Amino acid sequence: MRRTFHRRLGLASLLFAGVLLAGSGLVRAETRAVREAQSYAQQHALPSRWVDAGPAHRRTRRLFVAVTPQSFANFEGRFHSPNGYVGLCYTANHLWMGVEPGTCYAWGRNSPEHVAYYRWEDGAHFFPVDLAGQKIQHLLGWLAPRRNTPLYSGNCMEWLPNAEVAPNLPLFHLFGIRRSKDGPNMRRKIVHAANGTVDVVGMCVRDAATFNAMSDAQLLGAPPSGGTDDAAR
Repeated sequence: MRRTFHRRLGLASLLFAGVLLAGSGLVRAETRAVREAQSYAQQHALPSRWVDAGPAHRRTRRLFVAVTPQSFANFEGRFHSPNGYVGLCYTANHLWMGVEPGTCYAWGRNSPEHVAYYRWEDGAHFFPVDLAGQKIQHLLGWLAPRRNTPLYSGNCMEWLPNAEVAPNLPLFHLFGIRRSKDGPNMRRKIVHAANGTVDVVGMCVRDAATFNAMSDAQLLGAPPSGGTDDAAR
């Protein structure tokens, strides 16, 4: 009887601990994007790390994965529209959206000369976004009339946060963050304030040792202007 009691008590303690962790918002399910990122990391023998993020009222976790110059093509190639994904790549003060394989959207256009900018760059962040089902179809339909035609006269920052993934649902609102026209601040909002829709971040580093030497704060980078809580919707 005593052995059974202790066994039940141990199980109850584990269940209680699970409830506490779930209530904290820091327990993440193994999503499609997470499984894909882990498969990539294993294939290339590269490190990954869970990092806590999000505003105070909506804490979450993101899986940061090392992406080297040699592995970038394999990593970003896993996250395209045929698989129900788009990939956002922040590089050189710009945020690019990769949709179909071999293409990217910039300044509201899908044009070959812009593909070169969708590349590995030391310190860049790559965000796979799972839009499987109706969301990816809606986005493709929303983008279709804008191919090779600027959506706005300004830069990519003016249209990317507004890209629709459902009727009247801009991409940044899907992330649970406010829209922005400031490129560096857009990246900061996604890293720090986005909800669980953003659960994987590819961190462009020269090698595994560089990634391992980085602190969680260095992986996250500077917070958005105005703070993380202000960036959330």
